[in-house]
Amino acid sequence: MSYLYHRVPPTMVGTKLYPLNTLKTLHPEAFETHVQKYAGRERLMRELIPRLGCLWNDVLFTSAVPPQEFCKAYYGAGFPRLRPMRFFRIDPQALDDRNFMVLTRMRVNEPRGYALYRHADLPSYASIPRETYVYWESEKASGNNRPFLWMHIPHILYKGPIDVSGLEIIEV
Repeated sequence: MSYLYHRVPPTMVGTKLYPLNTLKTLHPEAFETHVQKYAGRERLMRELIPRLGCLWNDVLFTSAVPPQEFCKAYYGAGFPRLRPMRFFRIDPQALDDRNFMVLTRMRVNEPRGYALYRHADLPSYASIPRETYVYWESEKASGNNRPFLWMHIPHILYKGPIDVSGLEIIEV
């Protein structure tokens, strides 16, 4: 069975993951912490997600890449391990299929690519693309020890909150 993974927020409040726009209303302090990752990229927060009819901030970003494989590749690329990473393991079949979309392409200053989500396609999104390794190598060579972690890795977007009570947490 294929799963989705979402990094456990260090400032997790409650038992639900919320998209940024919902977090802004429900937990403003947590919103202020999480919105900082868009500093200098605020335009993303105004981007519409096709078919879902919502903004970038109205979806949760998940990955089909198992955390163990992601961390092995990331740390293997020479980036420092600052602390263990923790991920929720989410069964996508427990969520509403109508609220999914796949972000397949995300290059800087280029149009993004999207695909319809199908459970059967999930294994095809569960590996790290070569472009990610090339990007990490380039960032490392330029002295950047804090690159975008998930660059070029397909993101499985989910519109709305996800209840994480009772979900397995994987620590790597």
